[in-house]
This record gives sequence, structure tokens and C-alpha cells, in this order.
Amino acid sequence: MRRLGVLLVLCSSCVRHVPAPSIDGFVELVRSEVTNPKPLDRTTMPEASKLHFLFVAGFLSEGIPGYFKDNAEVVTDELGASASMFFPPSGGDLETDAELIRAEVSRLTDELQRPVVLIGHSKGGAGAVLTVLRSPELVRSGRVVHVVSIQGALRGSPLADGIVKSLPIPLLHDAFRGPTTLTREKAEASFRAAPPSTAMIDWYQRHVRYVRSSETTGQVSQELALTHAFVATHGSGRNDGLLLEEDQWLPGIGHDLGVLRGDHAAFTVSSPLSNGTPETRKAFTRALLEQVFIVERE
Repeated sequence: MRRLGVLLVLCSSCVRHVPAPSIDGFVELVRSEVTNPKPLDRTTMPEASKLHFLFVAGFLSEGIPGYFKDNAEVVTDELGASASMFFPPSGGDLETDAELIRAEVSRLTDELQRPVVLIGHSKGGAGAVLTVLRSPELVRSGRVVHVVSIQGALRGSPLADGIVKSLPIPLLHDAFRGPTTLTREKAEASFRAAPPSTAMIDWYQRHVRYVRSSETTGQVSQELALTHAFVATHGSGRNDGLLLEEDQWLPGIGHDLGVLRGDHAAFTVSSPLSNGTPETRKAFTRALLEQVFIVERE
């Protein structure tokens, strides 16, 4: 499991150094839900129950049990909406992930006749955002109504740079592009090649959201302790064991919901990789739904 944690770090972070945006009330909303957990009142967000929530997993998700389990239970059992998980292959690049996500959204909306909320984590968060940038017709047609990137690997990573440089084998990189796609150069190129159109920028600002995180030394899960120390030597030093907090968003595309305290798996993964609990993940999901469908509507 430790080896899995190290590989996850090396290949799903993203780093570039920009000033952190201001934080709104979402962090406090999460804290309130954690302190005083209670099931969702679905009558306060009736439109949300008519949507389909597509959870997009991150790098090495094939070997991580419990991905989005607690999040999906809140959506289905408490909100009454439908939900599914999508696992892009870890060996693929971001462009391939975006195309696979686009196809899955089209399939689901045709089959279910419901609009989709895209919620991605880590590499999956980057893939979800890139999907609506590359395929704006998903938005214009009403197939995608919201996008949330949770601890998204959006800006490239010195850790990914390190693993690619330590394994200078072109054939390996071509066959397994997961690490390569999250190097600084490649991640930035992926988003630079898909700029938002002027006509769509208002939608992106209002409907694309970023949830970021960081954790103090010694509080991340044991599997992420070594990588947390490594990431702390880059940028601001504030990180969640995999990603610097300032690199989990894209300035000018969507809006930031703030920085939560937790390691990289705390809010989405039910496994030893996480220092979170099922209760924390469910409270986080309730707060996220309330933020999107109640707070921002008022």
C-alpha cells in the first residue's frame, strides 16, 4: 500500500505557483456539517434530485477500493438522485480522459434523459474540467449543468516531472502516459490548447468549481507521509500529500470554494490512503450539495 501511495503521488499532483484566491463560506459550511451531521433535506433542493451525478476517479483508481462510495451514498440515499462512477484508465493522458468522459456523458444523458453533474477527483478533476473546455456542446445542449473538481491535478507536478526523468524510457512513456500527462509542460499544454470561448466564459465562471485541500505535517495518512514532505519543499509548501493547494485550480475558469484541511484522499477515498472517515466524506458531500444548490442560488 505504501508503494501505491508513492506512485499515486508521483503521478497525480500538479504544481505551478500563483497567488491563492480568496476563500468564501464553503469551508465553514463543511465544518458545520462535520460538527453537526444530519441527513440532507432533499425538499430544499428539488431540482438536484432530477440530475445524474457522474463521479470521475483519479490516477490508479483501478487499485483503490472505496472510491466515491460515501459520496455516492449521500447523492442516492439522501438526495434521491442517480449516480455512477467512471474510471478513466490510469495509463491515458488528459486528452484521452476528456474524450472518454465526453462519451460517457453522452451515453448517460441519452439513456437516462437527465442532465449530468460532473464531479472529478485528482486527475479525474482535471479531466472533468478539460472535458467541458474541449466539448462546450455538452454545456450548450444542457447535458452538463455543473462541474466540480475536488483536489484536481490541474497544473502539472514536479513529482510527475521527477518520475518521468528518472525513467527516461520513451516506449514506456508512450504506452503509459498517466505520469507524463501530469508533468508541468504537458498539463499546462493540455489546458492551453483548450481555452474557454468568450461566449462560454460566464457559464464556466458560475458552474465550474474547485475544492482544494492541504494538511499539516504528521496528519496525512501514513501512506502519504513521505510524499507530503517532498511536496512541502516546492511552492508554498502547503499541500495535501500530493498537490500544492495553490495548484488545484485554474485562474479565470470557474471559482474557488476554498481550502479544506485534509489529505489528498480525505474527501473521496475510503481506504488506508486517507486520513478521513466515512462521516467526514458524507459531511463534505452534503456541504458541497448545499453550496451548489442552495447557497449559490440565494
